[in-house]
Amino acid sequence: MSRSSGFSLRTALLLFWSLPLAASAGLLALREASGGASSLNLELLVLGMSFVAGLSGFSFLLGRAGRSVASMIETVDAVGRGNYARRVDRRAGGELAALATAIDGMAESVARSVHAVTSQKEEIRAVLNGMREGVMVLDSRCRIQRVNRAMERILPGCGERLGRSPLEVLPSPELLDACGKVIAGQDDGISSLLLVLDERRIYEVNVLRASEAAGLGAIAVFHDVSEIKRLESVRRDFAANVSHELRTPLTSIKGYAETLLGDMAPPPDMAVKFLRVILRNADHMSKMIGDLLSLARLEADGSVPGGVRGVPMDPRVSLGRAWESIQVMAGARRITLQDEMPGCLPRVLADEDQLTQVFRNLLENAVKFGPEARPVLVRSRTLEGFLEFTVRDFGPGIPKKDQPRIFERFYSVEKHRRNEYGSTGLGLAITRHIVHNHGGVIHVESPPAGHLEGTAFVFTLPLA
Repeated sequence: MSRSSGFSLRTALLLFWSLPLAASAGLLALREASGGASSLNLELLVLGMSFVAGLSGFSFLLGRAGRSVASMIETVDAVGRGNYARRVDRRAGGELAALATAIDGMAESVARSVHAVTSQKEEIRAVLNGMREGVMVLDSRCRIQRVNRAMERILPGCGERLGRSPLEVLPSPELLDACGKVIAGQDDGISSLLLVLDERRIYEVNVLRASEAAGLGAIAVFHDVSEIKRLESVRRDFAANVSHELRTPLTSIKGYAETLLGDMAPPPDMAVKFLRVILRNADHMSKMIGDLLSLARLEADGSVPGGVRGVPMDPRVSLGRAWESIQVMAGARRITLQDEMPGCLPRVLADEDQLTQVFRNLLENAVKFGPEARPVLVRSRTLEGFLEFTVRDFGPGIPKKDQPRIFERFYSVEKHRRNEYGSTGLGLAITRHIVHNHGGVIHVESPPAGHLEGTAFVFTLPLA
């Protein structure tokens, strides 16, 4: 509101004093014009009315100014309590209008500043919560100030312990020492350590010195390196296992060959027995090398899950071929195949040879490790877009501690019985890669749900 659109407090005061003065001047002029014969009562009446009129106008304008001042006080108080949309009721002019404009400008400026700070805070929070790494922000006393969502997943409940020491959340004196050194300015403001939370969770923690101006001391970033460490362990185990698996048959072949070529050759029947052992070990090494080549090829083809271009086929055909290939082994142990799949089985998208290999590996394991004269069950059911297969035996089962690793190369629950069965330890690893390459998943249940014995391998294939 401009100055010309209303009365100011100065205008009200001038009005209050000017009306009686103007009335007095008018009465004096009237008396002079009438030769001094004007009535005293009339003069008093005019002066009283002028005073009353001036007082009324002054009270009215003063009330308007008071209401405007009250509105300014309420606006300032509302802005202080966070209501940045509140504005002054501008019904006073002059100096009060200018003050109202200044207060409204201040409120708008505060609102913009608060909005900018809030937006930056939300952006930082979104970035932190969007990170896969866990972030723990510490103050200069090494107390937790903030954690992100990933940190909550790593250490459940740490978000409820703000203001406490990291030692109360994670019993790791190494982490507390690293934070203390970084805050004290040691280690060039950065420190790294490896934390093993359990057998399957390993984190590399980088502790960085934060800005002291913001009241922070350090920031700890938790990088999950569990999979990297697991793969490193698998690689070491693979090299060791390959060396061991090849050394054993090679040692046997070398020993028998040296005996046959010695100065005192064994009798012919003994020589034939030695040659059969040499042939059996050579076949074992050949099979192992073939499985390694198959596994390498499957890994190359499986860079993208579902990378195998299958064709519509009846899975019962592959099941029949697989059972035929191990029927001699199954017959020796009086084990039969119990096919409980529905008669009208939907077709799946798969490579027939590879699906046959999956069924053969699973059926062979069921025959080897299941009890004699007990059947091997094969079931199926339709899921959304997939057909799920279950191959189950009634054997002693697989210990819980071994189940996460049975799909690794060369891993065996009963290593001492591997040579007895002529196993290379690569069958389940090959099976997993084939299923994965077809876009399915595979897992083990031991014992199966609702049962007390046996092992069930469950895998899925996409429907045609």
